[in-house]
Amino acid sequence: MANSQSGTRYIFNIINGQVKRARITGTLLSILAVIIFLTRYFRDLSFLNLIVAVLILLLVAWNLLIRKKQNRIPDFILLLFIGISLILIPLFNLMGALYLLLAYISFRLSKPANIQFSDEAVILQSLWRNSYPWEQVRHVVLKDNIISVELRNDKFIQFEIEDVPLFNDDEFKNFITEKIIKESD
Repeated sequence: MANSQSGTRYIFNIINGQVKRARITGTLLSILAVIIFLTRYFRDLSFLNLIVAVLILLLVAWNLLIRKKQNRIPDFILLLFIGISLILIPLFNLMGALYLLLAYISFRLSKPANIQFSDEAVILQSLWRNSYPWEQVRHVVLKDNIISVELRNDKFIQFEIEDVPLFNDDEFKNFITEKIIKESD
């Protein structure tokens, strides 16, 4: 894939199962929050807890019933709302902070993971950004939409990538060979 960022020569989107697991986890955490708010309602008879529980339940039901991704409410927004609501409840402040952290992680997981090959390094952008300078890279193979990177410390990174239309395999191989040979000298 052509450069879209300065210094980056090739970017490949990783086919990622984390997004689906993050969505399931977000739904389960939202249901847990409904239970917490309903428990607080029956314990204190605070209608604010009931309103928040019903609102969360409606939003979760909306996400479960809607099939189109663009019409869904992102899980990180739902978790952010829950986190802020829990922070406002005494004795649940820490749990609210945990929900805010999970909202941030869900936000990061909602972005597509990719592997980038720049003039300086191999960069893996998923939940966190990992950079491997070319002097650490021993070998790179791209075959059948699976990209494999072997590092000099015997670490092996492998991902299935999305199909890239009009991709020149020979140019990529020449670029990789040039970088690995240049850095090994």
